[in-house]
Amino acid sequence: MTSECCLTESIFKSALDELKPDSLMSDVLHVAEDCLILPNFNLQYDLKRGCRIVGFGKGHQIYNLKPFLGAVLCMAGYLVEELTGRIKGGVLSVPLGISATEGSVIEACRLNNINVVEGAENNLPDKHSLLACQQILKCLEPCTEEDLVIVLISGGGSALLPYPVPGLTLSQKQEVILRLTHAGADIEELNAVRSQLSLVKGGGLANYMYPAQVLTLILSDVIGDPLNVIASGPTVHHSNLVSATAVLEKYNLLNLVPDEALRSKVEVDQSKFERIQNVLIGNNSVALEKMNQRALKDGCETVVLSSSTSGESCEVGKLWSLLATSLTDATLLENSSLLSGLKYESTDVLMRIQDKLYSGSRVIVMGGGETTVKIRGEGKGGRNQEMVLAFGISAAALFSHKSSVDVEFLSCGTDGIDGPTDAAGACVTRSMKNSLFPRYIWDLVESSGLNPELYLENNDSYSFWTKVGGGLVKTGHSGTNLMDVQILSIQKKII
Repeated sequence: MTSECCLTESIFKSALDELKPDSLMSDVLHVAEDCLILPNFNLQYDLKRGCRIVGFGKGHQIYNLKPFLGAVLCMAGYLVEELTGRIKGGVLSVPLGISATEGSVIEACRLNNINVVEGAENNLPDKHSLLACQQILKCLEPCTEEDLVIVLISGGGSALLPYPVPGLTLSQKQEVILRLTHAGADIEELNAVRSQLSLVKGGGLANYMYPAQVLTLILSDVIGDPLNVIASGPTVHHSNLVSATAVLEKYNLLNLVPDEALRSKVEVDQSKFERIQNVLIGNNSVALEKMNQRALKDGCETVVLSSSTSGESCEVGKLWSLLATSLTDATLLENSSLLSGLKYESTDVLMRIQDKLYSGSRVIVMGGGETTVKIRGEGKGGRNQEMVLAFGISAAALFSHKSSVDVEFLSCGTDGIDGPTDAAGACVTRSMKNSLFPRYIWDLVESSGLNPELYLENNDSYSFWTKVGGGLVKTGHSGTNLMDVQILSIQKKII
């Protein structure tokens, strides 16, 4: 039995269709007569004078091909259909190469007065994305209290909206950020410097839109959804908790930035944000809830652990296998460190789920976030494929004596791409021992003669699953990115 028959994969793929940017947009807003309405947020905007649309955000490269699929472009495509005849103008800054896959959407945008500019090759700000930013600012001139501006933002928007402060060139700013990254600066430190050295980041875009009404629609690919981090928060008030000068001094890089550049950026007055509404339309929690609803429809008992799982992929995979055996052994309370590693604090719900499990119900446990891979070898794979392989190795030992347990585990990226491969991730299933038919993926593994530990050590999970002949989950690019999800399915057979 290949992974195509896995329940976990069915749940993932079904929910993925509902996580496309246009679907997420339709979940939160609609147009009625001359009003744009967001009922869940108690927001309503008058469209009689029309609106302007600006946006910046990326998709991800389709490996072995050149084009990208863009979340922001998909969001704009939905608005174009809903707001035809009401769009006064707009500019979208999108990744270079996107026109090869989204030509029809781009044409629809242009027919509705929205110019689409491609840039930021290799996800780095360049002269093209700088031109796009300049066109966005020109599009916003002048704004009045009666104007409505809709801003579309997704992950990767920072590279697509560069506008250095006076006294600093784009290449100088790139050099500073690159040096900080190599020196080990964290995301808070990087954002402090990015914001200080940009006229539009760190809330700076508010200066160009005030006093218009502004609706910002955001897709989050960051754990915890910090709006000041996503695309460096151009429409969010920043309190400058971290000093850019202090960061540069810490890493001995202050000499790379002219004094004029450090003095150019003035904190945006907080009053200019009073007419801005930042609305998060999609994140990892939304992805998990879509999957939870699908599992419930299938009659499963469900638990959603957390949308903030992080850490090294292999170690997280082992934690998931320990969770599976804890549920089946009723030893959950002895594994408090396990639950904290998966960012879950309460055992009460999981203990209830244990009772359901022992009555024969199928239990689905879900979580999400974004992990990292420790590079040890020269193989091909991705963090999700590696996590599932680590789970399989651990579960093979932990469940070796459990003849009545049926287990599935999936980890996939919601963008449909895991590492430099054509897979979204992987799914492993382990059948009951002494089954009449070796139908499941791990049965294929055990009969293949391959050594999974060696493939894991070489970061070669993609090659492993390919040689096994099952396990890889392939969806194609989804056009969105709400980080990764994990789905664990367990059922005890009543004998």
